[in-house]
Amino acid sequence: AAVAETNITGTNKSYTGSIQLGQTADKTVGALSVTATSQATGIAKAVAGAAGLGAGAGANATAKVAPISEALIGNNAKIKTSGNVSVSSTGQGTADADALGISVGALSVGASIAEAENTPTVTAGIGSGGTLNVGGNLAVAAQQALFNGQDAANAYATAAGGGLIGVNATVAGAISDATVTGYISDNNTITVTGSAQITADTKTKQQAAATAATGGLIAVGASQSEATSDSNTSSYVGKSSRINAANVNVQATGTDDNFTSTTAGSGGVVSGASAVAKTSATGTTKATLQDGAKVAANTLTVNAQH
Repeated sequence: AAVAETNITGTNKSYTGSIQLGQTADKTVGALSVTATSQATGIAKAVAGAAGLGAGAGANATAKVAPISEALIGNNAKIKTSGNVSVSSTGQGTADADALGISVGALSVGASIAEAENTPTVTAGIGSGGTLNVGGNLAVAAQQALFNGQDAANAYATAAGGGLIGVNATVAGAISDATVTGYISDNNTITVTGSAQITADTKTKQQAAATAATGGLIAVGASQSEATSDSNTSSYVGKSSRINAANVNVQATGTDDNFTSTTAGSGGVVSGASAVAKTSATGTTKATLQDGAKVAANTLTVNAQH
């Protein structure tokens, strides 16, 4: 048997505390930017081969990535700028699992299992009780993006065998479970000359493929693949916070792409094959003004799309 495992975790955090910025009468602060970016790639590849009178080969590959990216302005901050204020957090990651099992013998049994799981947490926010006077635009943005256009989770399982009696099974599972939040917390007073944007955006792409090929006098092949996404994306203005700006946009967007491919093949005097492919997309996407929040603006947009 061959087993390959990779598990990547970690936190990338950029933040300020309860700062006082631009509060001195004869001093000017041009702009403030708080930015955090995390990138994680996990790859697991298992290859197993066996030959003999009773040959069995098992390959199990598991890749998990769970990065955390946070960009925050702390509670009770007092900030005054002549230009823009930006709080931005971006997560990018991919989990890739590949399992290959080959067995040849009078009695050959091959099993391959590939599991890829990507569970990022991305947060951008302004804490509670602050007073902000922004001379330009205010942007609070949390984003889960695809890393160089790759799948967020990719699982590929292959098993091949041949003999008097051949039995093969393959299972591939690709899972993404992202939590992405962009927010302004409770009891803030915020004045913005330009526009105020509070956004959260999640993009996931999952692919699972399973293939079993069996030959012999008695041949049985079974394959199952499943690609699932369960993302929670939210943007909000907290309770009793006040925003005065030319335009205010509170937006949450979620996009999921799930694909599976399953092949089960067998050949012999007595043969049987089964193939199952499943996709599933669940989760929530919310954009809200919480109780007591007040907005004064020429244009107010509160929008959630998935």
